[in-house]
Amino acid sequence: MNKIPKGYKQTEVGVIPGDWDFDEIQKLADISTGAKNTQDRILDGDYPFFVRSQTVERINSYSFDGEAVLTAGDGVGTGKVFHYINGKFDFHQRVYKISKFSECLDGYFFYLYFSKNFYNRIMQMNYLRSTLERWPDLKTWQTEEIKGTNIFTRFESIPFISIEAQRDIHQELKERSSFIGKVLSNIEYNPTEIAAIESLIKEVNDETVNKSDVLQGLKTHLEQLNHSFQGTGIAEITPFPKKIRDFSKHFSIHFGDNSSGVFSMEYHGMGSRSWASMLTVKAFTDLMAAKHKKEAKPFFPILAAEEPEAHLHLCSSCKQPIYANVLREYKSSNGYDQALIDILDSSKPKYAPAIAEKLCELEIKDFPPKVIDLFEKIRAGAEL
Repeated sequence: MNKIPKGYKQTEVGVIPGDWDFDEIQKLADISTGAKNTQDRILDGDYPFFVRSQTVERINSYSFDGEAVLTAGDGVGTGKVFHYINGKFDFHQRVYKISKFSECLDGYFFYLYFSKNFYNRIMQMNYLRSTLERWPDLKTWQTEEIKGTNIFTRFESIPFISIEAQRDIHQELKERSSFIGKVLSNIEYNPTEIAAIESLIKEVNDETVNKSDVLQGLKTHLEQLNHSFQGTGIAEITPFPKKIRDFSKHFSIHFGDNSSGVFSMEYHGMGSRSWASMLTVKAFTDLMAAKHKKEAKPFFPILAAEEPEAHLHLCSSCKQPIYANVLREYKSSNGYDQALIDILDSSKPKYAPAIAEKLCELEIKDFPPKVIDLFEKIRAGAEL
């Protein structure tokens, strides 16, 4: 038995200094959840809006003003998403807010400790169930030994994969905890392949710098750093990721009609970026399925996609109600034009009923000028 050093004491959390004490966090701070949904965000809102993501959104309301630590209450961000703030903000209904810290607990210190250790604590939690080794005899059924089994690993075969309504592959590329981040974290090459690929990358980097007077000039100036290192050292410029391990930091996705017409996903519409995000979930589940198959384990994933109902918004320009859903938002200055074009496009008939129904409620004289102008173009046979 280990001897407890003088001045220390044994507690439920281990050996601590004798003048220290411990308590449960709910007794030292207030813990609550928000009342907003992700779709309540406003692009240029006045206040920070914390959702179940590392990305901080904006909103025009605030429900708390003060020091707080926030963390995701469910989803893939559980144990991975943390925020510290001291000011006005609002937060998602599934985000936990820890605030109103007691005098003995510093809020920022708690944030640092909590964000570093909470995930490991979740992983260490022991979920048990009781099972019978065999069907007991009648005489011993009351005293038959019951075995406790850990079912945490069993649920790895039936993972619950939650997909939020607001999906954006362009944003998710920046988040290591996103599904695309998880896929990229599984990139593997053997040492020979790594050496060969990194050699090719070095050739590309060298050629890129050598062909550019600007980059060569930058490199020459940066090499003056050797004045701070006893006159030794060289500067190396790598426009492209130098190491395989850095691929995920510079990873990008392009899409287009053909090889000469592809462009980055950040320039695609919200619908394409949302759909691309869902397709990465499929890639992730395929990756998990392959691993389970290799290890001869069952795999029955449960996918839950949060999808808000389509509803009406106000056009930011004409202030008239216009149709919107998660695939496309008609909030821009030409929102009505795009909405009607989508009605006329036979590949998008699902937008027609809601938009047409709203327009039919209006008198022609009440139509926004843009819509009247568009009807005139259509009547005249003009090309949209």
